[in-house]
Amino acid sequence: MFLTQYTHRLPADYDMGLIRKRAAERGPYWDRYPGLIFKGFLVHEMGRSSANAYSSLYLWRDAEAFTAMVTGERFQAVMDAFGRPVVETFAVLAFAKGPALSARFVRRVDELVPRQAVCKGWERPRRKRRYNRPAPAALLRPLRRSMSQTGVSPALMAIV
Repeated sequence: MFLTQYTHRLPADYDMGLIRKRAAERGPYWDRYPGLIFKGFLVHEMGRSSANAYSSLYLWRDAEAFTAMVTGERFQAVMDAFGRPVVETFAVLAFAKGPALSARFVRRVDELVPRQAVCKGWERPRRKRRYNRPAPAALLRPLRRSMSQTGVSPALMAIV
């Protein structure tokens, strides 16, 4: 199981309603995508965020499902519309579904792993810090459940 995310920066005057419309139209096509556990259509808007951006967050059951998507028509449509994104990939250390039937926000907190840390046996990092800023991204359509993921980026040695 792993998590992927990519973001497209958009101009300050971009009509973010177009992104909401895109998510509403295309969202149902992802509901039964083989190997996909979760897909979030995310928006960062000027005022609530430092810039306009569109982002996709995926939780994959296996690498084959992700490979099929990123080499297929759906990802090509994203590249045609917004350009080729840098896709961040994270190994999932922990995952839990909650009882909620919908969600409106995603909160991402990145923490660097101390250089001297021993990675063996990681399950779920303890979060000591609280942030009093608004969530950076709003979900554009209801989800079936709330969920929590903890992952690790091998390239950055960061907990996500």
